[in-house]
Amino acid sequence: MTRQELARHTLGWIGAGRMGHAMVARLLNAGCKVAVYNRTSAKAESLAALGAELVYSPAELARRDVVFTMVHANHSNSIVDDGKSLYAGEPAGFIARLPGGLVVYHAGDTNLFGDMRLIGEMYRPQLALLPIGDVYTMGPREAAHSIRLLGVRHIVPMHYGTFPLLTGTPAALKAETGDVAGLEIHALEPGESLE
Repeated sequence: MTRQELARHTLGWIGAGRMGHAMVARLLNAGCKVAVYNRTSAKAESLAALGAELVYSPAELARRDVVFTMVHANHSNSIVDDGKSLYAGEPAGFIARLPGGLVVYHAGDTNLFGDMRLIGEMYRPQLALLPIGDVYTMGPREAAHSIRLLGVRHIVPMHYGTFPLLTGTPAALKAETGDVAGLEIHALEPGESLE
């Protein structure tokens, strides 16, 4: 979905902590119409000043065209500010419910964790973007297990092959998932899209 296409849709966002707040601010600056729910509503008030609509229940986002939900991830999360590493808040993955009902899970830079089963049960993603690089993130073996926990049948491998330390490959993921019936691994090249 291009920036112009995204701006034509109404967006819902669940989770406005440090990372979610910054992402919503970018969407608002790009001209998107965003409604935001945060468990602690005071943390989202500054987004209202930027043009966000604040809602007080996730159910109020149901009528939005696209809804993003921040979910747990398992990795460190820091930023460098003025040469100092700072804690950047809870790491996160994302669930995106897109027009037409497609549900996408973007796992982020995570490792395998048991709550992936809950993510699969709660959100029922049809497509998952999973890291397979094997350093800083899951490797193919862990990603294969996460596929089983999530119950997903379409995978886009990510965070691999960008520098020599990241040795995981889509071929290795395929070898680890040979027993998963109906699984399709979509190994995209930079700039390529999935229809």
